[in-house]
Amino acid sequence: MDEIIRFENVGFTYPKRETPALKNINMTVGRGEFVAVLGHNGSGKSTLAKLINCILVPTEGRVFTARLDTSDEANTFEIRRRAGMVFQNPDNQLVATIVEDDVAFAPENLGLPREEIRRRVDESLIAVGMYDHRDHTPATLSGGQKQRVAIAGVLAMEPECLIMDEATSMLDPVGRRDVTAIAHRLNEERGMTVLCVTHHMSEAVAADRVIVLKDGGILLDGTPREVFAQREKLAESGLTPPQPSQLADTLRDEGFDIPAGILTAEECIAAVKALLKG
Repeated sequence: MDEIIRFENVGFTYPKRETPALKNINMTVGRGEFVAVLGHNGSGKSTLAKLINCILVPTEGRVFTARLDTSDEANTFEIRRRAGMVFQNPDNQLVATIVEDDVAFAPENLGLPREEIRRRVDESLIAVGMYDHRDHTPATLSGGQKQRVAIAGVLAMEPECLIMDEATSMLDPVGRRDVTAIAHRLNEERGMTVLCVTHHMSEAVAADRVIVLKDGGILLDGTPREVFAQREKLAESGLTPPQPSQLADTLRDEGFDIPAGILTAEECIAAVKALLKG
């Protein structure tokens, strides 16, 4: 698989701090992958995301995004065009008083023709289900709607990679579900690489791959089923498996014949139904 992100022996230490936020990170992310990054507060997951987008540059090692070295300032603009980031609070990312003007902001800065800007704005708003709100003021929107507009603003750059830095953490369950669904649709329909920093286990379950950070290093890296099967290591990092996994594990510990590796509510329901029928 062609890679879009590479970390080579990467470390990062914030100014005036002795303890590194990240240390000895070696990893690659392939094009088209949907990767969830988990970790307790202070584990380094947001720092890792910001290194991909040149918001930070490594103090040790090298990071490559779309094969471009993030430490080279000459690459910063192109890297940010190719790897768009959506932040935790959409209010910090919206810059205009009208939704479509906000989405047009980045392509206008690229100096694109007016017709091309119009096409990108319309297609991006349609992709996130906000076209009917194109002439609204962002201040009148819900948190989930604002986050959709923020994603549309990134999509208007036509990036290869979407980085979501806890982009659903301030949303209610409905908003979180809608924004997560948009990310998966972009991944499936456009082949867009998605790196999702989150503390919601349900979001990680639906990813292709899960990376767990602890104290600035990679503790686990694998499929959701592989990662969430390692309960002791998850506990070391202050994380718990998804609720369906916990219920299935509890039933199995009590002697019920429940298969291992359950991740979703649907799998748990099916296992319990099979147990009752038996």
